[in-house]
Amino acid sequence: MTDHSIVRPSIDSTARASASATDPAATRGDTLLAWALAAGAAVTGPAGGGQLILMSKPIGGVLDIPGAVVGYVVVTAALLGCLTALAVPRLVRHTAARAGAWSGIGAGAALILVAVASEPILFTAATLAAGALTGIAYTTGRTAFGALGANARTTRHALTWLGLLAAATLARLSYDDPMSGLMVAGVVAAGLGVLAIPLAMTPATATPGTGGTTAGPVLLGYAAAGLALGVSFTPALHLLLFRWEVVGVDQMPVVGAAAVAALVAVLLPLRQVSVALILVVAAGGSLLVALAPGPSTLAIGLAVTVAAAARAALELDRSTDPRAVRPTALAVCAGGLGAVAGLAVAEALGAIFGAGTALTLTVVPVLAIVAASVTSGSVTSGSVQTSKPRTQSAVPEGDHP
Repeated sequence: MTDHSIVRPSIDSTARASASATDPAATRGDTLLAWALAAGAAVTGPAGGGQLILMSKPIGGVLDIPGAVVGYVVVTAALLGCLTALAVPRLVRHTAARAGAWSGIGAGAALILVAVASEPILFTAATLAAGALTGIAYTTGRTAFGALGANARTTRHALTWLGLLAAATLARLSYDDPMSGLMVAGVVAAGLGVLAIPLAMTPATATPGTGGTTAGPVLLGYAAAGLALGVSFTPALHLLLFRWEVVGVDQMPVVGAAAVAALVAVLLPLRQVSVALILVVAAGGSLLVALAPGPSTLAIGLAVTVAAAARAALELDRSTDPRAVRPTALAVCAGGLGAVAGLAVAEALGAIFGAGTALTLTVVPVLAIVAASVTSGSVTSGSVQTSKPRTQSAVPEGDHP
């Protein structure tokens, strides 16, 4: 029985079988390039950006500005990354890989500048540059991994959450010297970009497509997953501080536990579940955070939200062509905008009602987006089917029978 939630257009069995394994046309160079691009994006985005969010107060102390200002700069950089991701489909086939490699080097260099910044202007300019370049690097890395076949999908998602785990670890180790962790991330990201340059100069055999479309319900699903993440993180950290006096350095294990939960969620070979149901679970995790009677319960609620959002994104990927650049760019933009909107809504409501009440209220927009996706299409296990059947040549990234 089909349940109504977000759904992939039907495809023939031959195309499904070809998508379930690594593309035979993908050479060793293609694989190394995909790894270099995706790993570099994970280092600059989740690892570098995560540190900037988690250590906004000590970084603000170094720069002699309020920690909230650091957070606003990082959110603006994330917004720029969402917009630059949309520029990737305009890059021609070979140029896209080269742009991704050079963007990885640029993002890493920008993080190094952030790490050595001692005044707000240089910090702001370098952070915005890192965000803008990460959008290109992340999108090209995602497309390069998609060209390797469906078996690479889980690995790419795991890299993202490993990046968040690295952010929590580096933030915990370098909280008293917040710029040192950013320096590590910048050097590693720049090194991966340098590795990708010669690989990107070689003509690729498994080239990504430039066409393809993504159904509206799928984009709403990505936006809802990003929103659930955005509305949970900062209020959870505020609650840890103001309810139980758990200061910044002691909050990092909670974030690390959430990253581990997300890793488990994407790596476990679970049965097909409706994406809409997974997103409802993510919203329920936010409620658990808001009502948490103690730090351990809050950590569980945050882990539930992050794990559910991670699994939802993995399932949604099965509805798009892994080789097509445009659907990839739209997915990255939708998820990123959802996360930015979640951070903005949580901060705005928190300033008025307090973090706990704000978290409760932010469940409403997440559920509203899920309801919109249900009414505009059907979603089961990450596949999307609109009310009017259409012929579509996209090869899904999933490997369901």
